[in-house]
Amino acid sequence: MATGTDVSVSADTRMTCLFWNVNRQDRRDLISRLAAEKRADVVVLVEHAAESETTLEAMRREVDESFVEPPSETPRLQLFARRPSFNLREVYGDASGRLSIRALHFDQTEFLFAAAHLVSKPYFNREDQTAETQNLASQIRDEEARRGHRRTVLCSDLNMNPFEDGVVQAAGLHVMTTKTTVEAETRTVQGQDYPFFYNPMWGFFGDRTPGPPGTFYYRHSGHLSYEWNMFDQVLVRAEALPWFTNDLEIVTKIGDTELSGSDARPNRDIGSDHFPIVFRLAPTE
Repeated sequence: MATGTDVSVSADTRMTCLFWNVNRQDRRDLISRLAAEKRADVVVLVEHAAESETTLEAMRREVDESFVEPPSETPRLQLFARRPSFNLREVYGDASGRLSIRALHFDQTEFLFAAAHLVSKPYFNREDQTAETQNLASQIRDEEARRGHRRTVLCSDLNMNPFEDGVVQAAGLHVMTTKTTVEAETRTVQGQDYPFFYNPMWGFFGDRTPGPPGTFYYRHSGHLSYEWNMFDQVLVRAEALPWFTNDLEIVTKIGDTELSGSDARPNRDIGSDHFPIVFRLAPTE
């Protein structure tokens, strides 16, 4: 398990978020065990084969009976919350069902909590994916303008790596690798200001980390194959950085259950072809 832990904040005051693409399988038991183990407050699932009602029943039975499923028009993305005070009312859901933006109330402050699952590479080429991330970024910027703030956190399976064009370019998600860069908040291109996102997942890329080199493994038959990919990401705007802790994990084990095989890659027969990620927000001082 890869982790960077901030132990200065009580778990009871933090908000712990779990995001997992479960590869069109029913993993209610594993999800509930992981949510209990990590004391998850918000659980976001992509491609979960179980109906949300049955998943919610499992969460209430195995984790906490206070779990709810805030109403949504984007059933492709399942979201469950432990504390009703978070609200997590959906303020925007796109027509494809691949993006849900919620109004999150935490630490007496409103945030935008967005979850997304973009189209995978076998179906969209590089140009398609770039265009799709531009649409995603525009939808988020529009909602930020309507809400009057940019305290936005996005958890997603982008089906793109952090270094790809649509993720990095200004008109796309405009994702940077360091907090110091993102603290400038925006960059101006051709007279237009584009807000930054910070991507802490860069820090887990490669084999010089305590955990896996990525969240998804795929060997392409062509000349260009990255093998390990970081498709599952959490992105944070500059305005939300004061609440974002360094407590971030790529999870490879739930209890005694290994989510990876002998090759250290995600084992879809046990869990999924993606590893889950867990991240936390904490109150400011």
